[in-house]
Amino acid sequence: MKYLEFKFLIQSFGVFAVALSSCAGFANAAASSKAATALRNAVDDGCNSYALSLGQYTECIEQRARELPPLDPAKREHFGELYDPARYLQCKKDGYRNDMGCDRYALRRIEQPEYWPYPDVPPMKWPEAPTPSVYEQLKKKHLVVTAKDYFEALCKAEAGEFIFKTVENVEGIYEIRPSRRSTDLEFQDRYVLEDPWNASSSRWRIFQSDAKYWESFGNHFVQPNHGKFQFAETPITAERKFSSRLVHAYRYSDKSTARTITSVLDGKFVQIPYVVAWKEIKNVTANFGFTWRGIQRPHDRKMDIAGSELAIVDLRSNEIIALRRDFVQTGKSSNTFTGVNWETAAPCGWPKMVLPSDFINKVLKPHAR
Repeated sequence: MKYLEFKFLIQSFGVFAVALSSCAGFANAAASSKAATALRNAVDDGCNSYALSLGQYTECIEQRARELPPLDPAKREHFGELYDPARYLQCKKDGYRNDMGCDRYALRRIEQPEYWPYPDVPPMKWPEAPTPSVYEQLKKKHLVVTAKDYFEALCKAEAGEFIFKTVENVEGIYEIRPSRRSTDLEFQDRYVLEDPWNASSSRWRIFQSDAKYWESFGNHFVQPNHGKFQFAETPITAERKFSSRLVHAYRYSDKSTARTITSVLDGKFVQIPYVVAWKEIKNVTANFGFTWRGIQRPHDRKMDIAGSELAIVDLRSNEIIALRRDFVQTGKSSNTFTGVNWETAAPCGWPKMVLPSDFINKVLKPHAR
């Protein structure tokens, strides 16, 4: 009997040990998964969290450096001018914690997709680049093509507003391709911004965080003295306050709110009623939208030149009803790394210039109420 009792105790202890080992395994697995998630989040955040220990920080920057792809010569403009993963890692190790300047060696173009509301409608067609190119034509006339000559030739041959149709009494507009807030390092890089003119001229994209993009967008197109439309719609790309994929910013009665906003009227700062509200929508209600793209021309970025196109589109047919093409030549910078500063770039016709929103209002005449 005692032998059987002893044997039972041994077996029970074995079962308990196995169970305890399994629990420990699950706990270790959970801890490992949590650590992996924390590392992933830290890498995605650029390893800039002060909450990281020295060991975690080192692991983070090494992981980020491993994930940076090699520079692709076929897509040179998609990588920063100083792009170098090894140099990025060494800079992070040699410098102080969270030295954002090291990110210039890891800069890559962030793709910004278009969100077309009607996938069954044939796609919009952008115009083709001229053949032969302006550079080739200029090269036949001059032994040496200077940046100044090239910029002036591009402005003369290609830049301009091409309005095929204007529309009266337009109540609202849809943004087909939302932009994102550009960083100082991106503005100081020769290649990484697809469209420097669009980034520097659309002020709601510069001074607002991505999380408030939809709000500042609505203010820009709807708030009186800033915008002229009754409503504006944009896809939600960063803000998670809304569950849908579209936000509709609209103007309500001036008398329904006590809130005011600082604006400029006749050259003076004034307080005017704040009349912008937002709501979620499932489908685009605007009939017209706008989109943009950066355009490439031979040797342009090497000569501190960048081109862009802004298209206004009839969303029911995806027909371009107006197009604006412009080029900018970068201003110089005290930045000792690249000498480039797209924020101070001068467009064709400088100092006279028309902002993108002004061009949109010229083509789509807002409904007067």
